[in-house]
Amino acid sequence: MAEYPQDVVQRFHGTPDQVDAGLVGEPPRTWESVVIEDTAQEDAYLPALERLGYRLVLREPWWHGHRMLLSPAEDVNLHVWPQGAPEPIRHRLFRDWLRAHPHDRERYAATKRRLARDNAHRPRDYSLAKNDVIDEIYARIFAA
Repeated sequence: MAEYPQDVVQRFHGTPDQVDAGLVGEPPRTWESVVIEDTAQEDAYLPALERLGYRLVLREPWWHGHRMLLSPAEDVNLHVWPQGAPEPIRHRLFRDWLRAHPHDRERYAATKRRLARDNAHRPRDYSLAKNDVIDEIYARIFAA
C-alpha cells in the first residue's frame, strides 16, 4: 500500500467558528428549516410543495404530526413535523452519530440493505424492522 504524507492522511476538522467564517454572503434559503406551526393545517404548506411536484405519501398524526412527501423523481423523502417536535432533533443526532462512528454507520447500512432486499415489496415491514438497530444506536447516543 502506498504511503502518504501526514497532511494527506490527517483529516482536518474545522471548528464551528471556522465553518461560519467560510460562508460567503448569506446562507441559501434551502439551508433553513421551514417553521410549520401545525402539520394538520396542510392547506398552509402542501399546495406550494405540490406545485414543486412533491406528493404527500404519509400522514402520521400519532408520530408528532409527521407528514412525508416524495419528490417528482422519487429520490427525495421530505419529512415534515410541526415546530417544536422532538423528531427532527433526534434525526440530526442520529445523522451526526453515524457520521462520527463508522462501525454503527456500517451496521445501520448493512441492516438497511438486508431489510430492503428481504422486504422490497413491504415498505411497512422494512420500516418497522429497522427499529431494533436504531434503538441500539440511540442507546449509545444518549449514553455518550
